Amino acid sequence: MSWSNPTQEEAQEGYDNARSKYYSAAEDYYHYRSQADNCYADIMHNRNEYESCKSDKMNFDKRVEGIESIISYMEKGELPERIESANSQADTANETLGKSVRCSGVNAPDLSASFKCKSVTDDSRSAAALQAFKKEKARLEQSMKDIDSKLNALEQQADDLVKQMNSLNDLVNSSRKTMNASAFEMSHYKKYT
Repeated sequence: MSWSNPTQEEAQEGYDNARSKYYSAAEDYYHYRSQADNCYADIMHNRNEYESCKSDKMNFDKRVEGIESIISYMEKGELPERIESANSQADTANETLGKSVRCSGVNAPDLSASFKCKSVTDDSRSAAALQAFKKEKARLEQSMKDIDSKLNALEQQADDLVKQMNSLNDLVNSSRKTMNASAFEMSHYKKYT
């Protein structure tokens, strides 16, 4: 078949072949374009989910910091020191009162027992609150580990989606090139039919 001066039959055959390639490439183009659009939507969904997870992790991290400060305050911070100081003052007052009251047959009241402050572990409500804080801290830390795993999975998924998107864009571009080349051939052969 001659390109520059084809017979009418050769031109018709060339035109039909080019047209067939054009329609096949057009089908591929729209198919890959649709898949690329879906892939792009998946990428955007992935990105939104990733940002949401990062926000949740920051929120959990701040909550853990707050809970840690409360636990520290209750276990080894200012609170145990104040309780110890209050109990020590009650013991001193009890000793002083015991030396001051001098009646036969009358015992001085026990100020140490009356004014004793329970430690966090001795008071059932405080101990329960401390355990609840520890439990919540552990739950939040586990949630943060789960979020880290999910973030890693989302990063891997994003990488896969970007690769898929690049591959689909290559196929879209290839189909478009085939369509352009086929359209040019159709236009050329149309002149000779």
